[in-house]
Amino acid sequence: MANFRGLNIAFDLADIDSKSEALLNLGLDVRDLDPIRGLSAGGVTQRELRMISGLDLDQKKEFYALSRTSSTIGNLLRDMRDIQVGLDFNMRINNQIKAGAIKYDFIDWAAPTATKSADISTSRVSSWSSTANPVVSTSPIFYGGQVKVIGNKVTATNIETLSAPVQRRYPSEVPTHLIEIDVNGVTKQVHAMKGIPLIYEGFFKNANLGHRVNNTNSILPVWTVQNLDDSRFYETFDGTNPTVGADDTYRFRDSRPHPREISFYYDPSKIQRLSLEYLNLTELPNVSLPALVDYNLVFNDFYDLPNFEIIAPALQTINMTGNNLSRSSDVANVQLQRMPTSMTSMTFNGCFADSTDIDLTKYTSLQTLNFNSYYSSYGARRMTGGTVTPKVTNAIVNYNVTHQPYSKLSSSVSEAPGLVNISISALNVTAVRNDSTSVEEDLYFDSTALKDFVSYSNNHNIVKMNAGQNGGGTGPRDTLERYYHTYSSPREAPSLSAGADMTGKFTNCSKLNNINVYATSASGDINNIFRNIPELDTVEARWTSISGNLSATSFTGTEKLRRLHLAGSALGTSAALDHTNHFFGTEFQADNTTVLQRGQCFSDLTNFQVLYLYSNRSVKGFLPDFSSNRQLRVIYMPVLGLSGTVGNFSQNPYISGIYLHNNYFVGSIPGFNGDQFYYLYFQNNQFSGTIPVQSGSNIRRFYVHYNNLSGTIPSFSFCPRLEYAYFNNNSLTGCFTGSFSTNTRLRRLELSNNNLSLGAIRNIIQDMADNYLANPRGGVTVNMLGQTSDGQAMTEALVIEDETTKDNLALLRLAGWTVLVS
Repeated sequence: MANFRGLNIAFDLADIDSKSEALLNLGLDVRDLDPIRGLSAGGVTQRELRMISGLDLDQKKEFYALSRTSSTIGNLLRDMRDIQVGLDFNMRINNQIKAGAIKYDFIDWAAPTATKSADISTSRVSSWSSTANPVVSTSPIFYGGQVKVIGNKVTATNIETLSAPVQRRYPSEVPTHLIEIDVNGVTKQVHAMKGIPLIYEGFFKNANLGHRVNNTNSILPVWTVQNLDDSRFYETFDGTNPTVGADDTYRFRDSRPHPREISFYYDPSKIQRLSLEYLNLTELPNVSLPALVDYNLVFNDFYDLPNFEIIAPALQTINMTGNNLSRSSDVANVQLQRMPTSMTSMTFNGCFADSTDIDLTKYTSLQTLNFNSYYSSYGARRMTGGTVTPKVTNAIVNYNVTHQPYSKLSSSVSEAPGLVNISISALNVTAVRNDSTSVEEDLYFDSTALKDFVSYSNNHNIVKMNAGQNGGGTGPRDTLERYYHTYSSPREAPSLSAGADMTGKFTNCSKLNNINVYATSASGDINNIFRNIPELDTVEARWTSISGNLSATSFTGTEKLRRLHLAGSALGTSAALDHTNHFFGTEFQADNTTVLQRGQCFSDLTNFQVLYLYSNRSVKGFLPDFSSNRQLRVIYMPVLGLSGTVGNFSQNPYISGIYLHNNYFVGSIPGFNGDQFYYLYFQNNQFSGTIPVQSGSNIRRFYVHYNNLSGTIPSFSFCPRLEYAYFNNNSLTGCFTGSFSTNTRLRRLELSNNNLSLGAIRNIIQDMADNYLANPRGGVTVNMLGQTSDGQAMTEALVIEDETTKDNLALLRLAGWTVLVS
């Protein structure tokens, strides 16, 4: 198939591989354009060229119009009703219409005010409803095998079948009914089988056909699959016994898709669960399933929700995710009333696209509702309007409504006494609306069982989780475990105050272990908002409006905290540094100048492991005391206003990453001795003095560039796993042979802009040659540009005056190393 590139103007020709080929696809040869190249420099405009050429169409506008039209047509085709869906407009038929089967309403012109219904497939105009030729008004009509009996008696003078009876094939083909037949005045009882098998028609390649049956009679079910195009047949029966159990799945696999007929052989009155996913089913068998409680019909092709009140009167769980039910002439709320009142779980993700309000209050046992727009990672079908989220009864336990256009939460959810999990992401919910009075209030929950709250992209208040409506009642103090409220702008409350303030809203929530308010306008004094939450494990509060400094009592009653993530401009103070604004609460003696002890804000957190705090120059002062945090793994604190000295973290046996770059630390770089250290980032500070020997056997990265370091670079032979070492932009002068010769995992060594002597440079090149010979590899970079020693620039010409150095340099470059000297 030809693939023409460069024709998609909507992509601004971004799909092209060759500009010249793209022009050819448009009917233009670049050589024809060369004679007019440069005319714009002479002042000739596009409009003037069009006038000369006689063009009367703006090609860009035409292409844009075509692109927009094709996009519109694509959307129409996507949502257009197919052959399964009734047309909702009138048709005038002057001659004839032919089809396999059409149901329609028509005007009876004998009584023009009357409308009647007809079905071409069973009317006398149907070309196949009779075997008579020609068909006349008295010709017999032949029907299929289904007969609807109203009452308990059928009278016939003659009953005849056109197809031969099929011999019983499987043990699960059992009598389901006992029929009495009066034959010539004699009553006879006949066993009959109805609804076996259940027959579905679909189009698929692979299938997972699931079931659960009541097999008290020890009879197991059988699945069969038959191709409708080539009659190939598959079954879960080995000739003696079924190969699936009473609660099992038949995993059917094939090499390519076919139209297929699926049959399930079992007594319909004993089927409890059926799962038929991704099969392109359009209809369900016309068989009642009185014991069915779980029906999984994910990703089929139902255009209208079947009437499950009749099909499965005891149904409890339904999953219709991915079925485009928006094609029906009935709106979502009308279709959703077709479920039996026994429903406990309803999942309709990506099924509807209309603006009706959803009212599910007739389902008094409904515990779980999933009503999301996304039915796959990239597939969504969204309601087009509506204000209030679906209404439910107070039996609701799990409420999951996401990516829909609702801006108000139904009070039926807020007032549900047993609500456990709620997810209302990407709805832009701003308040609760009372279902009876339409009054709006801040979000609240009266449930004393609430465990999990998830709200993404909703601009409602920070919910007071330790109390119910209006701050009264008993709230979910003893059950709440997770509070997620992210990417939001909590506003001042419509009826209460301080909608964004977190202060006091989680106090004494005794099981709360995770608070996430990432990227919100959540506010409050950080010294107060996280106290007395005894099980709190993780706080994610980056990019918020939380303000203030920490103190020794900031986490009183919250001693199990393991992870604290902070970032943003509201923390700390913009004032000049003094004893009152050290962010971590450093304590001073009475003279306010002598440090008594570093901040004790984390001293009681014996499980503390991760501290993220960055991108805020207003966070000032000394590092806190980490000596009590024996479980500490990572401190990530770059781009702050921190100062003072840094210790060697010897009291933290598990710490692996120390990120203190881009601050104002002074003093010496510590020596890190221990297997726990992996990543050490100290660049862009004000460290001075010499670098001590590092003895961390697992150190991968050692960054000390852009400081005031001097003296000789120490040996890193005790860091065999070193990969990246940056010493550039300091005042280092020397390096002994053997400092890097054994670091055979080295990928980059940055030494530029120092004061390395000629001998030091030659020693480093010798080390690199020994390093390569110990582990031959390419792709290593060694940068020694910009060296000045005793006022003389160290050039490569000067360096390679030594023949050994010259040979080593040639060896490295030949092996694919980048070694920069001048």
